[in-house]
Amino acid sequence: MSVRANLDLARTRSAEFSFRVWERFRSDDVQSAFLSIEWGKFEYPIEHTANGFASAEDERKVDRLLSLLDDVAGFGFDRTLSARDADRWDYIFARVYRNPSIRRYIAFLDDFYPANGVQHRPFQLGRAWQEHREARVGAMTHAAAQPRFLALDALRGALALFVVLFHLPVASHLRDLPLVMHGYLVVDYFFVLSGFVIAHSYGQRINDGRQARDFLIKRVARVWPLHAVMLGAFVALEVVRATTHFDSVPPFTGDRAPGGIVTNLLMIQSLGTEDSQTWNGPAWAVSAEMLCYVVFTGLILWGRKWSLVLAAVLAAFGLAILIIYAPPEPWAAWMNTTWRTGWARALYGFFLGVIVYRAWTWRPPAGRGWLEALLIVAALAFIWVAVGPWTVLASLVFAPLVWVLAGDRGPVAKALTWEPLVKLGDISYGIYLIHMFIITLMVIAARKLDLMHDRRIDLGSVWLNDLLTLGFLGLVVWLASLSYRLIETPARDAVSAWLKRRSQPS
Repeated sequence: MSVRANLDLARTRSAEFSFRVWERFRSDDVQSAFLSIEWGKFEYPIEHTANGFASAEDERKVDRLLSLLDDVAGFGFDRTLSARDADRWDYIFARVYRNPSIRRYIAFLDDFYPANGVQHRPFQLGRAWQEHREARVGAMTHAAAQPRFLALDALRGALALFVVLFHLPVASHLRDLPLVMHGYLVVDYFFVLSGFVIAHSYGQRINDGRQARDFLIKRVARVWPLHAVMLGAFVALEVVRATTHFDSVPPFTGDRAPGGIVTNLLMIQSLGTEDSQTWNGPAWAVSAEMLCYVVFTGLILWGRKWSLVLAAVLAAFGLAILIIYAPPEPWAAWMNTTWRTGWARALYGFFLGVIVYRAWTWRPPAGRGWLEALLIVAALAFIWVAVGPWTVLASLVFAPLVWVLAGDRGPVAKALTWEPLVKLGDISYGIYLIHMFIITLMVIAARKLDLMHDRRIDLGSVWLNDLLTLGFLGLVVWLASLSYRLIETPARDAVSAWLKRRSQPS
């Protein structure tokens, strides 16, 4: 048999095995066992004189899961498990074999079988595979070993530009497109994605007060430094305005009142503490996101067993607030709400993302390109047409999109992992927070040059306006890349290193 034929046979064998084990993994018994472990519901007592399962049915389900993982591990040790499948199973192995109750159960079997004259010890191969994979990657931590969702990150970067265009008052060809005029809705994609990623990364890593504290410190380190820098830039602009009187706008008034500095520094400006958007307007989402982090921490720390139900309750609560406090209230605009009920909008999207993550672990997408394309088109079409009360469906529209693109399996998801798009996703936070300050400077300059017409910057030619729009986007992307390299990454790394030093025994 030729080398090519051998390779084709190996690929066929790998594909057939992959199909069979995923079908087994999706069976009711195995899913029930895995999800009970995934969401902290599986408990095996620390002290036991006999098998600690509540029922023979529970034991049978867990045994089926561990038997499946043994089969996958055997295939992996034969080096016939594809790299992609190995990466997907790594997550499941880590969730199962790092679970303290599973380790106690296997320790019980280690004692039980020899004591009863049985030489074969079941479920050892899966544990060995977990140890082998950890050793192969240098015993990295679970956080470092978790896969990045590249397609989702890349889409976040692309959609961040929609927010920029939504705010940009330039009379270009793009300005009146419904996709741009309704660009505020993509913020709800950010919330759903955030809930999904946080549930994936920290759903099993917050088990006590210290871990909860470290999680919140890390999240503050991720969002606060750039937020503070941009707030400082806006304050500096007001100081210059007060000292030079370069325009007729009174300094430190309206949405730039001094009191808003404190609420912005504390990231509570969207929690009902202000009567309007203040300072860096888009930063309302940072405040709302921090609320979600705090609520998520409490949910995992004290309500893990009911986390799915509680996530659904929180998402429904957020949606209910959006509907109850809708027009004709003068400050409400259905989903286009920020400083007053933006926190409810964030809870709705974030905890819907937590539910999507649960669905993703239960039934991962099959990587069908047509479904990926369909859901992307559906999301864009929704943004195009959604107005009024229909906008409250935004998070529900983005939820299946997050599910189908997670894992980067299908052809559309793989296309989104193009490196420039992934890098755009990396700097999306900077794009979101920086652009409004640059717009403010542009508007000041346009007023000085008498280029503002109907509250839009107009250079006299729509084509020149298009060039201005492209130049502005390029400038924002460049500044965001600098921010990512000089502010966001150093701050995150410094805090991570500090937490690591604190955790080491003195």
